[in-house]
Amino acid sequence: MKQKPIIYLDMDGVLFDFVSAFGKVLNIPNIDERLAPAVRNIAAQIGMTEDEMWEKVSHHGHHFWGKMPVYPWFHELVDLVEENSSEWYILSSPARNSDSLKGKLESLKLMFGERFRRYILTPNKRLLAGRNRILIDDYERHCEEFEMNGGDAILFPRQWNINHEMADEPMHYTKKMLARIVDENLGE
Repeated sequence: MKQKPIIYLDMDGVLFDFVSAFGKVLNIPNIDERLAPAVRNIAAQIGMTEDEMWEKVSHHGHHFWGKMPVYPWFHELVDLVEENSSEWYILSSPARNSDSLKGKLESLKLMFGERFRRYILTPNKRLLAGRNRILIDDYERHCEEFEMNGGDAILFPRQWNINHEMADEPMHYTKKMLARIVDENLGE
């Protein structure tokens, strides 16, 4: 009998709401409504450079990451991943400054408890790709690289990616895609 896949689940933009946290830092309510569909560069859309954006974030240190709000589907998505995997991990890229590492760990401990250890923090998500491994991420490049290295990927629908038309109900798409991939892998 075939084994269920290992699933890697992204944090920022999938489970945790980086965009609204950033909007709060800049005092821009409903910042997501100002973002153009399928454009990932938030900074340029609000008249900043990437360096200026990350400088604003870094002023808040690890607290920016540690107090980031979760999306309403947080628990539903984690449950879906648990049901469909042999094991699963949070897989997140650290931001430009090291405070993000501490803050991301704080967020995970807050949501999953002090003993939670199912996380991998690396900008090189492609290194974990392989047969019967699935990445759920909101960044096209991460999904493409994961697939090019032998894994399967689901581009989680968000305003800033090519699946933006499904961003209001990302779970419907994700459930459908995950079921298809798991069925295909189990049927091999």
